[in-house]
Amino acid sequence: MLLIVYNIFFTLLIPILIINLFRKSKKNQKYKHHVKERLSLKIPNVKSPIWIHAVSVGENIAISPLVQSLTLEYPNDDILITMMTPTGRDEVKKLYKSNQNIYWSYLPYDSSLLLN
Repeated sequence: MLLIVYNIFFTLLIPILIINLFRKSKKNQKYKHHVKERLSLKIPNVKSPIWIHAVSVGENIAISPLVQSLTLEYPNDDILITMMTPTGRDEVKKLYKSNQNIYWSYLPYDSSLLLN
């Protein structure tokens, strides 16, 4: 029952979250980019990745030794890094753009209507 209440509540919040992204985009235009990723409409198509979530720039820098170790230990596995901020996204892109097995996306909003 609580899961149903949570899903209804969070789903109702999504329009407010999107409005907030556009409000934030007045200071940083990149907040309004990639909204489809946040809605789980356009995320990297990888099967069973090693998934790491790091919210912002500092956390993405902090996980870089872990990511490098994982790429050495599991060279055939894909790694998906999710983040919440445009600066975090820029940092991930800068750090891993040359690695073919590392993908990145904004963390999708947690709604059973959006996530499969």
